[in-house]
Amino acid sequence: MALTKAHNRLVSGSTKNVVDYGATGDGSTDDTTAIQASITSTYGNEASTGNTLNLPRGVFKTSATVEVNNSGQTYNVDNITLKGAGRQSTVIDTAAATSGPGIELVKGIFNNISDLTVLNATTSGINIESVGNSFASNRNSFDKVQVKSSGTDGFAFERSYLGKVSGCNSEENAQNGFYHNFEIHTSWTLDNNYGRLNGTPSDVTDTITATGGQTVFAYTFPTTANGDITVYNSTLNPALDTPLVQGADYNVTTLGASGGTITLTSGATAGHVYKITTKFYSYAGFKSDFNVYSSYISNAADENRYGYHILGNRGVSFVSNGAEFNARSGFFFESGSSYEANWVSGIGNTCGGNNKQNNGFANHTHVKAADITTNFVVQKQPVSFSTGIAGTYDFIATGQGAKLVLEDPLMQNSGSRAFDSGFIQTNYTAPKLIYSKAFSASGAQTLTALDSSLGTSNDFSGEILITACNSAFGTTGSIGSAIYKLLISKTAVAGEQVVEIAKLGLVSGSAANHPSFTFTVSSGNLVATPVGSTAGNFWFALEKVGGNFIFE
Repeated sequence: MALTKAHNRLVSGSTKNVVDYGATGDGSTDDTTAIQASITSTYGNEASTGNTLNLPRGVFKTSATVEVNNSGQTYNVDNITLKGAGRQSTVIDTAAATSGPGIELVKGIFNNISDLTVLNATTSGINIESVGNSFASNRNSFDKVQVKSSGTDGFAFERSYLGKVSGCNSEENAQNGFYHNFEIHTSWTLDNNYGRLNGTPSDVTDTITATGGQTVFAYTFPTTANGDITVYNSTLNPALDTPLVQGADYNVTTLGASGGTITLTSGATAGHVYKITTKFYSYAGFKSDFNVYSSYISNAADENRYGYHILGNRGVSFVSNGAEFNARSGFFFESGSSYEANWVSGIGNTCGGNNKQNNGFANHTHVKAADITTNFVVQKQPVSFSTGIAGTYDFIATGQGAKLVLEDPLMQNSGSRAFDSGFIQTNYTAPKLIYSKAFSASGAQTLTALDSSLGTSNDFSGEILITACNSAFGTTGSIGSAIYKLLISKTAVAGEQVVEIAKLGLVSGSAANHPSFTFTVSSGNLVATPVGSTAGNFWFALEKVGGNFIFE
């Protein structure tokens, strides 16, 4: 379609349709030139900036990068909006391109892309280009955009500030879902986005021929970057279209970095061929190499290598984000030089089912430092759901310079552990409540495990205030109670020690319903032993007064 004079230059604030410039959206015609013409028509001066370009329902085939390029503009203001009809309705398919991103903002200012999908880009799906680190793109936003099957990252951001990504999906890309690179980024907000199955270029399949009655198959991973495991009986299902069901047909056991075993729930038939497919996960849902005073809010990152891979972030907050079923850690904070130092905080972040690769990473947060570089992370009220991989810690700090502060963990399973001079400090403000513990006369009971809040298992110390009651918490009327203040220490040389500093209340044991106890520590557990005729059900509230131990 030939362009009329009316199409050559838009008036500021105009809304136009790319179809007016010759785009078809039929999925076969190359629409690159038409879409680029509609964008180029907005360049020039203040009177022609600030326009919305609508892309209607359809599949727009492109053979080259669609650019919003502000490099040569006099006023350095674009304010251009590319708006589709919806992520499932407007698709830019870049499969015909041989190089470059799907959409690129060059020295972009106040641009917005919304309500569309970008597929099959040669490099990144959407890219912000800073031009030689001499210009920082700013105030660009992305709303309800989906990027899939890119050759590198889904969303790739070079030097930029004051940006926002909201309600976007980035899935099945060869590298990271959302990536802020090593140049400086500031004042970014990422909210309600989803990064999934990133870094999954291929599957690797091992074939095993069963002997009669065989139930256990040993296998070796072809790489340490493994993720999901799927088992097929290819004799019964030659097309591999129906996998066996984990838990019903088979179980994966003794999973390690190099491999493991698969146990069938019933014996295999001799000669049947079983195929074990391992899916690769090699990048993160969200990665940031350098970011300051920015926020991640209510995002989700599932089935990647890492949920969030964070380096060189200062003053960055993570609020109510989730990460599940990733091959390594849900949150992985890493530092390796002065440029990669982290000072970050989180609140209410939730993780579950991570460390699927079982390569020594945390289900929730792993803080790792090298070269004595500062890596300081605070996680307040984190939730760590269980993972199916045995031996996975909820929280890990590794290396001198790595410090993780846990404020009031709402849920954890295997707890925290520090390695190689890493440091974990756990702070609780709420007491640990123990409900209806049954005692027989003189019969000891374990109340809780005590671990070090430094992340080590061999030392803990500090004070505990214990309130023991002979009625349930909240019971009205007369309640028998006793209060004990203990000083506890454990060292490799002196062993486990308990000193009773003070006690008050029904501590004599003169009646069976008196909450009268002595306390010891055995194998890291706090143990209560009844005094005198004390017996029956009792309730306990344990409060940490000081020191470096935590309740489990």
